[in-house]
Amino acid sequence: MRRVHAGQRATSPDALITLWGVLALMISFALFVLLLPVAIGLAIACVVLVGIIWCVAWVRVKWARAKRPNGMLDGRRNVRVRMPGHDSHSHEP
Repeated sequence: MRRVHAGQRATSPDALITLWGVLALMISFALFVLLLPVAIGLAIACVVLVGIIWCVAWVRVKWARAKRPNGMLDGRRNVRVRMPGHDSHSHEP
């Protein structure tokens, strides 16, 4: 058995570097295992958010097109079609 005097380390510097390396590897693996579900959850949330934004934009475009002249939600009644070259004030055919 080796005797340790005051001021002397019980382990060599190479062993400490290896110990710190193994400890760092274990901590990084634990963080990876813990943070991987968070990263996957954030990715899924981003995809869902983009899908919701796309759906809202699609509905707004459809709604705006339906409110345009001659659209489903135009709301005008008895709309006359004006032919080019015909004056709207004259009563001649």
